[in-house]
Amino acid sequence: SVGEIIMDTLISDKLNGDVYKKGYVLEDGTRIDAAIVLESEIIPIDTKFPIETYKRLVKAEKKDEKVLHKKFEKEIKDQIDTVSKYATLKNIEFALLYIPSENAYYDILTQTELCEYAQTRMVHLASPRTFHYFLGLVLFGIKDRKIKRDLRLMFNVLNGLKHNMSEMGTNIGNLDQQLSLVITSASKVLKNYEELNKNITIIDEKITEGVKEV
Repeated sequence: SVGEIIMDTLISDKLNGDVYKKGYVLEDGTRIDAAIVLESEIIPIDTKFPIETYKRLVKAEKKDEKVLHKKFEKEIKDQIDTVSKYATLKNIEFALLYIPSENAYYDILTQTELCEYAQTRMVHLASPRTFHYFLGLVLFGIKDRKIKRDLRLMFNVLNGLKHNMSEMGTNIGNLDQQLSLVITSASKVLKNYEELNKNITIIDEKITEGVKEV
């Protein structure tokens, strides 16, 4: 899939084959898309994403958006449930579900409760950008011969940005309304000024004409 190709490129740029395993087989025999294998921990990575449903959602007319958004959300939720089963196995504390699009990740983060749901299922959603940061932490840990930080912490922090993003969106909306009022008021003031200036000019011309006659 496209998501798998993008993810593979991201990982290959940072991790070698001793740590990054494509087509990894878990202890229960399940073959997964990929895994990061550390000394004492395995991090399963799933790249299955309903790209066709998302494309239809993006291009959908207003009347179809609700139905398609519900379908998209259900497909992501079903995949979270599938991936969550990996976290029940030995040496696996959590799994990653890779979202190949920043826009899709932002939509999921701000318009659904899927990030919170995923966390309750020991699954973390990762966009290309957040996955890039995550790999940096993994690389840091490998270089130091041990993981000095909880790898899940980053996702908890990133997912916590949802509230900030929503609040920022509300503030931007309020600011836009205020700017519209300011622009409207400024337009009225300018119009009044032009009208006043026009009247003053007329009066000035009449006074000038009167002086000439005298």
